[in-house]
Amino acid sequence: MQIDDLLKQVAFIKEIDKLKYIQRKTKLFNSDRHENDAEHSWHLAMMTIVLASHSDQPI
Repeated sequence: MQIDDLLKQVAFIKEIDKLKYIQRKTKLFNSDRHENDAEHSWHLAMMTIVLASHSDQPI
């Protein structure tokens, strides 16, 4: 891996880390607190991985 690729990947990781500080209006199940964008994005990613085999399109 080139150092430039690594630096770009680290920059991306730093950028997505900011999602933890963006609060959403949706409350979590069984909780009074609101989820943040990082939690929401993680949940969508997990659902995509789990349900990908049911898609007619490649994911």
